[in-house]
Amino acid sequence: MLTSCGSAPSQNRAPTFTTAVTSTVVSVISPTPLPSPTLVVPEWKASPLIDSPFQVVFPNESQEYQRKEIFGSGIALDTDTRWIINLQVDRLVENVGEASTGIVLLGYTESGTIQTFVLVYQWGKWSIGYQPISTDSNFTYWQTLQSLTTTTQHFELSISHDGKNITLTNDEGFMFQDTLEEKLFDGAQVIAISAQIGPQTKNTLSKLIVEQLQKDEIVNSPSLSPDFLIPTAIASGNGEPKYIFYVSVNGNDANPGTADKPFATIEHARDVIRTISSNMQSSIMVYVHGGTYSISQPIQFTTNDSGQNGYDIIYRAEEGENPILSGGINVVGWEKVPNSQLWKTTLQDVKGFRQLYI
Repeated sequence: MLTSCGSAPSQNRAPTFTTAVTSTVVSVISPTPLPSPTLVVPEWKASPLIDSPFQVVFPNESQEYQRKEIFGSGIALDTDTRWIINLQVDRLVENVGEASTGIVLLGYTESGTIQTFVLVYQWGKWSIGYQPISTDSNFTYWQTLQSLTTTTQHFELSISHDGKNITLTNDEGFMFQDTLEEKLFDGAQVIAISAQIGPQTKNTLSKLIVEQLQKDEIVNSPSLSPDFLIPTAIASGNGEPKYIFYVSVNGNDANPGTADKPFATIEHARDVIRTISSNMQSSIMVYVHGGTYSISQPIQFTTNDSGQNGYDIIYRAEEGENPILSGGINVVGWEKVPNSQLWKTTLQDVKGFRQLYI
């Protein structure tokens, strides 16, 4: 309990306080209205996210699981879809137990439910599984692929438009097919891809391509639009591309980071830049709009976030605006102590703090 020792405010109104303590922030991708149906010629449309000669490495030296969203991977399962994935799993220590490392498909629904499909390596074998509610630890579908024991794989994962049929193949002739009773990603408006990295393991992606079968009068997902899949690029003074991203408190990390569709967090801008910085041909700029950005932990930058090839990565406030990064929380729920001039409230999940502001 926190008790203020000042006089009670006039008219018995509770004062407004903030504390310099951290709180957990949970971000949910808001659904985006889909555009009107468009008639297209039937064909497979490919959206390369990672491809040779580039690769993205996700090491995890901690004892906790980590997930890293792959920028521009969001699609809608409104047609047959396949993911072409080249990945390699490495152990950073000899005994990693049941560490589960691989690829995760995350389906975001309008109600805020997150659906999860995993393709992971654990206990020396590859497995696939589906969890319709992320807060539930139970997988309603799980298959351990006993013959797949090699940590380096070239997969093609296909899911039919009705979410009922799964096919998984690799380049060595392996094939797994199954028809499900439940519908995968039922009601999901956007399906994004994340790399899952188990404790003391490393996940290396050298290819990630999303292909969708285009049909007559299908709905094209907004996340397949060119400005979502490709970072914003303009011509620099020497004619080379110069990448510019924007961050706003009113943005969304499912956006492409453009001026009119900014990201919501600096962390996401950092992660996006990591996927393109190894091939820098000019400086990369991130403009942060004014407002208060609530953070639950420090934003960490490493040597991977430094400029490459003699160029810079620059984060700067938008001209004339004042962004604030705050680990504080609002103290609410004030009640007047009976027969006293004091006010009280209870801070949930706060073990201690050093500063209190009125």
